[in-house]
Amino acid sequence: MLKRYKASGKIGPYGLLAPVVAAIPSALIGGLYGYAQIALPGPWFLCAVVLLVAFLLLITVMGWTIKAVNCRNRRVAVAAGFAGGVAAWGAAWIVFTSTAGTGRRWDPAAALVLLADPVRLVRAIIALAAGGWAKTADHSLITMRLAWGAEALLLWAGGRAVTGTLFDGEVFCELCETWARLKKGISDRPMPDDKDPVALLDHGGVRALVDATQGPADPPYLRFTVRSCPVCNQLHTLSLTRVRVTHDRNGSANTTTHDLVDNVLITSCDVGLLAAADQGQPPHMESAA
Repeated sequence: MLKRYKASGKIGPYGLLAPVVAAIPSALIGGLYGYAQIALPGPWFLCAVVLLVAFLLLITVMGWTIKAVNCRNRRVAVAAGFAGGVAAWGAAWIVFTSTAGTGRRWDPAAALVLLADPVRLVRAIIALAAGGWAKTADHSLITMRLAWGAEALLLWAGGRAVTGTLFDGEVFCELCETWARLKKGISDRPMPDDKDPVALLDHGGVRALVDATQGPADPPYLRFTVRSCPVCNQLHTLSLTRVRVTHDRNGSANTTTHDLVDNVLITSCDVGLLAAADQGQPPHMESAA
């Protein structure tokens, strides 16, 4: 039976600080995003692009926070993601509402008042949602409200969900108190013919999987992801992902992935077997038909 890595659930001496650590840079990102909505000229889709960029930065902050405080407790990690999303949303609205009435000039005094009085901030948001603002001239109030609702959903719920996903993908070595790193030099391999790769791994181990995946890695193929402790080199995990490559009418490649199994515990010998099996294997080219 496959044994999978499971986080210990330990919070660590600094784990409870994760929500605070995540909230501070998230608030800065949110504030910049809020000001960008005012300062950017042109159509609304630019604001959507900036929101996407801000969310990607938030994801980076969440991943860094989990590792910075050595948090191995999923609930605390998710709480940090939620705190970061709320902080970004609140900071964006504070900067936005304290700037919307003054053109493009930010009013720090008004921002501090809104920060100290959340009720006033909520009232300001409701007033803007009811009457609109400068850029609403070319868009209906309904569209604006839907956009702001999607923004809140992305920052509040998205931050929480993505942080949980990031946490599930990481591996921590309790012996060395450090995070495992991706192992380089493990190549993609072809899908086994008429066999379930997870079942092969379960019943025959890594050797059976390697024996069944010989040859060039033409699509669809298996992506092997190995994580190892960089200190003791005794903790190793293996994840398998099925990758499909299709081509559109113009010949452009479209890649889709499906996770088959995550973070199965393997041995150092298994890692050596994977590395040895890759010697002499040509690199995979996703553009191949």
